[in-house]
Amino acid sequence: MKIIEKKYLYNGKFVNFISKKYEDNVGNIKNYEYSERNNVQKAVVIIPFIQEENAFVLIKQFRIPFEDYIIEFPAGLIDENESEKSTVIRELKEETGYEGEIVNISKETPSTPGLTTEEVYFAFVKITKKGEQQLEPSEIITVEKVNKSRWEEMKKEDLKIQSWVYLFLETYFNKDKIFL
Repeated sequence: MKIIEKKYLYNGKFVNFISKKYEDNVGNIKNYEYSERNNVQKAVVIIPFIQEENAFVLIKQFRIPFEDYIIEFPAGLIDENESEKSTVIRELKEETGYEGEIVNISKETPSTPGLTTEEVYFAFVKITKKGEQQLEPSEIITVEKVNKSRWEEMKKEDLKIQSWVYLFLETYFNKDKIFL
């Protein structure tokens, strides 16, 4: 693969839309379009676990592109001069009211490599304390604890469940049915 040209098609306040002309491995010239954050900001995706209840903390948040509520893990952008760990602590408290102990943070990973250059860190957090959400005035986020029985119910409901959530919870709660 050889990149021939990179062209910015749209520069928005938060996102840029880009076209790259490239030569593929057999000599064909092609174009590929994708998006990137205009500040190349990374994000954290938080996987909060309440050990005593064998349950995960999820959020339900309205997302404009879908014009609907999406079931997600808490997440957020890493602010300038902020570490991944401090972002995890801040976003978990803001979006859910929960606090916890960070067990592990992954290295940065591509979120949707066929569509965007965005990279995220996955943070596994053991919940230690419940408090009050600290939402921005424009945010509408509801919090839900999800154990195995609730997960099975959610899959039958008319809900949009983010792919990472679906993959993670299905594997966690039903690994004996998936990997025979």
